Amino acid sequence: MTYIKNKQIILLIIIIFSFRAELFSQDNTLYNMRAIPQSTLINPAYQHKCRFHLGLPAISNIMIDVTHTGFNFNDFIHYGSGSKADSLIMDFDGVLSKLHKSNYLKVENQITILALGFWIRDFHITLDITNNTHVRFGYPKDILGIKDGNGAYIGADNPIDLSGFDVFAINYIETAIGVSKELFKGLTVGTKIKFLRGLGNIESRKTDLTITTDADNFAITTSADMLINFTAPVNIKKKDDGTIDNIEMKAVEDLSTSDFKNRGIAFDFGAIYELTDKISFSASIIDFGFINWKNNINNLSLKGSYTFSGININNIDSIGEGFGEMTDSLENKFKSSSSNDKYRTWLDTKIYLGANYKLTKKIDFGFLYKSFFYDRKIHQSLTLSANTNFTKWFALSFNYSMMNYSYNNLGLGFGIKLGFFQWYLLTDNLSVALWPKKSKTVNLRTGINFVFGCKQQIDLPQTF
Repeated sequence: MTYIKNKQIILLIIIIFSFRAELFSQDNTLYNMRAIPQSTLINPAYQHKCRFHLGLPAISNIMIDVTHTGFNFNDFIHYGSGSKADSLIMDFDGVLSKLHKSNYLKVENQITILALGFWIRDFHITLDITNNTHVRFGYPKDILGIKDGNGAYIGADNPIDLSGFDVFAINYIETAIGVSKELFKGLTVGTKIKFLRGLGNIESRKTDLTITTDADNFAITTSADMLINFTAPVNIKKKDDGTIDNIEMKAVEDLSTSDFKNRGIAFDFGAIYELTDKISFSASIIDFGFINWKNNINNLSLKGSYTFSGININNIDSIGEGFGEMTDSLENKFKSSSSNDKYRTWLDTKIYLGANYKLTKKIDFGFLYKSFFYDRKIHQSLTLSANTNFTKWFALSFNYSMMNYSYNNLGLGFGIKLGFFQWYLLTDNLSVALWPKKSKTVNLRTGINFVFGCKQQIDLPQTF
């Protein structure tokens, strides 16, 4: 293990733990758009009607999702009341009232490199190669709770708990092979196996950080126990004594395939059961798997405790010298180290449970429950939808979702097919265009597919 004495490295670790982001899409609208081949991304039991579909690089599927679970823009900046009714104010108390113990800013991006789908007898086969990026930044409510000072946090049993800071980011290539089949009348099942190649990762494994104010002398004690793993093509330069001197990104010409041999595997499972001609149920488990990080890995840790009792100006020649001594004390009290231990990252597994009621041949209503697990917590959403195929070339879905501690989420999706050309556009939060200052989610998925042999396959619900 290498011990780090460089002050800049300690500062880097603290900054990384203080600012973090993540990616995670909702995809509630996509679930009931079975006319679109991409619906198999969230339930592998779905079968596209056409004999063959093709998705080309960067145009068949582009998705972006940005979500904040805490406050919205209007909570922070809005018109005041009384004498300030005509002025915009920054309402920190309003923000604080909207925060939860742990809050997240999440971002996700997905771009399809290649997509294929075809039938072999009564088996529906799919192949999807996608680039996935997920970023998540977590922060605790207490970080804003100290805006008026630490007077409300006095005593050893009442510390400022900043352990909610959390960082996670990952980029990987996914190659998925799927198959689905109607086992017997009314029951269709499907599965996918996904071969993963990790390109980069950063994640906090431990972020214990507290600030305690002594009830007697008001000395402030900061305690930290942090661990961060990251995988990236970097060169770590060390001094003669083995301590870290600098961290630099590798030049493009120095990269090789050995820099990206971080492999993983994941599975999707799905099923659809038609109870009657009008009532059906569906379920899926998505991204049950992991990536093992073995190349370009680094583990950085920071651990220690420091008590600040003030600066005695009688014992120093200048205030600057006092701060210099304090900086030296911080470096001595907080011990940083680095290692190169292999580690494993589990994907954020999602569970979908759906039910649909077919009102007519062209119109049905849907209910969708979604849950996913990260940061040792279960996150959930509920969606109600109305779905229709007005014609063979146009499909539409309209929905309402409760998600991300927000209740003003209106979703819309449509698909248009002209010959072998299919274009679709989906969003889980159309409300961002109606009430942008009150929205917590921006979500969009769009793409172009090429579909062939659509008149040769059997009729399937909600397809062209």
